[in-house]
Amino acid sequence: MPENWRKHFNNINAVSEEDWALLNDKLTKTHFRKKDVILKYGEIENHISFVNKGIVKYTYLKENVNVSFNFFFPDTAFCAYDSFLLRRPSIFQIQAVTDVEILRVSFDDLDKIYQQSSIGNLIGRKIAESIFISKIHRELSLLSEDAEGRYRRIYKEWPELLTAVPLKDVASYIGITPQALSRIRKSFSEQIS
Repeated sequence: MPENWRKHFNNINAVSEEDWALLNDKLTKTHFRKKDVILKYGEIENHISFVNKGIVKYTYLKENVNVSFNFFFPDTAFCAYDSFLLRRPSIFQIQAVTDVEILRVSFDDLDKIYQQSSIGNLIGRKIAESIFISKIHRELSLLSEDAEGRYRRIYKEWPELLTAVPLKDVASYIGITPQALSRIRKSFSEQIS
């Protein structure tokens, strides 16, 4: 297991060498190229994944157009969690925005970790909490900020998103058209210069 993930999990709770060996044995490293689909619409999610390198996005279909609604960066977990838990087809798609390297644990292997490791349930709960918190922050942003406020937050918190992701994806994430995003970006650049 890469050291950044070991450090991440040790921040949750000290993990014994025996538990690390079990976790490491169940994780698989996978690479996807830019624009590769990691999980297709209608597939059942069978993994919880961790971004090691690159950016991943969630999309849903609205009037036959893919709309980006969340992004995940290195050191974050992602999963079509409802599909994973309920074993039902996913209503959204997961795609690589850039070339990505992810670490994954399967549904069955995670269950084995829960059964064989004293720390497994705690780690599983913390992963679920991080996915839930990401979802809540996204919903609050849509409810409490206007499009310009959402753009300002992205500029401040995730500046790499604005250079690594096509502007049409940034616009759909914010909930506006690419033309409206161009106007916001122009106004914003005039304000900060």
